[in-house]
Amino acid sequence: MKSSLILGFIFLIIGGILGYIRYSDSTEPFLTYTLIIGILIGAGLGLLFGAIIGYSSKAQSVKRQQRIKNNDNITVEKTPTDV
Repeated sequence: MKSSLILGFIFLIIGGILGYIRYSDSTEPFLTYTLIIGILIGAGLGLLFGAIIGYSSKAQSVKRQQRIKNNDNITVEKTPTDV
């Protein structure tokens, strides 16, 4: 969840900087419909990519926990027979 927020904010900042650079020497107003659409698309992409990254890292974490649990069960089963 944190990664999707961070990535979304990064896209927002990049979009804002690029929009400011584009309109810095222009007589047009800074907030135009194209800039707002670009910000919304950038935020959406950031949240989408962040969610995909978060889902994959969560799946890896769950698999890691299952492997640890299985290894603990195997060692517990082996110890009574060794004694």
